[in-house]
Amino acid sequence: MNYFLMTHNHPPIIIYDEGKKKYYDTLNIFDDELIIDDLYNFLKDECVKTWKHQL
Repeated sequence: MNYFLMTHNHPPIIIYDEGKKKYYDTLNIFDDELIIDDLYNFLKDECVKTWKHQL
């Protein structure tokens, strides 16, 4: 995922340990039901966390 982001001029996203279960859960929901809303919202929240930690 981060490779794709960076090759398209976007910053990488860090998935912290406490969020890994939710990350895999949202990936499974997308794989099973093709619903991207949960995954999108999770990645958006992780992006905010990543930038808060970087700044």
